[in-house]
Amino acid sequence: MILSTLVFIPIGALPEEDLLSWGWRIPFLLSIIVVLVGLWVRRSLPETPAFEEVEETHEKAGFPAAVLFRTHGIDVLRVVFCALIAVVSTIFSVFTLSYAVNDIGISRTRMLAVLIVANIVALAAIPLWASLSDRIGRKPVFIGGALGCAVLIWPYIWAISQGDIMLIFVLGIILSGIVYSASNGVWPALYGEMFDTRVRLSGMAIGTQIGFALGGFAPAISAALLGPGPTGWMPVAAFTTVTAVIAAISAATARETYRTPLEDLGRKA
Repeated sequence: MILSTLVFIPIGALPEEDLLSWGWRIPFLLSIIVVLVGLWVRRSLPETPAFEEVEETHEKAGFPAAVLFRTHGIDVLRVVFCALIAVVSTIFSVFTLSYAVNDIGISRTRMLAVLIVANIVALAAIPLWASLSDRIGRKPVFIGGALGCAVLIWPYIWAISQGDIMLIFVLGIILSGIVYSASNGVWPALYGEMFDTRVRLSGMAIGTQIGFALGGFAPAISAALLGPGPTGWMPVAAFTTVTAVIAAISAATARETYRTPLEDLGRKA
């Protein structure tokens, strides 16, 4: 996120005509490098010891998706709703950028700087929240982050509507860099620990990608919700709040697993 935003800052400073005609192609083409690095990383990762043990004992599911929905259908649905927390991220990084630049007239470079600083703060906040979840549980950290985002999205978008750059920086760092990082740093453990080893990958992949896909429509939905006038942003904030609260409620229905032995994960209580 930090590198992609840094790449886009000089591109975003181009005249509008150049940006829309050829400028956007530069970061798009540079993403080929990211794809190649990602492919190398994924191909070089060793398999997890837990899954290797399942393979050795011949307990691996022959058709994981069928086993997944038969044994963990509710957990998949739970992950889908929890993954709606991604709406906060897309609203913060996509919608508010467009709203600030196109509707309020704030410099694109300044708004991109907010994204960079917030993500730098997140680099420190995420491991701290993750460490806390090892002490007090996954659910309190995730739910706290989701509910905090549900509240903080209101003053953040309001600050943008006022064009107050200093307040935008402060609230943006608190919202995305600190509070959203609580949910963002914990969800891989929270979601993965809902499933047993045989179907963990399938459960996380299907559940998160459906939820993330729904979250991906958030900027388009927000553009439709955005009204005229100084309070036109309020329906967007309300939409973000609703999705964050849904994620928190869904997480609240999950089992707490931070003290559950690896071999017992995903088993019925």
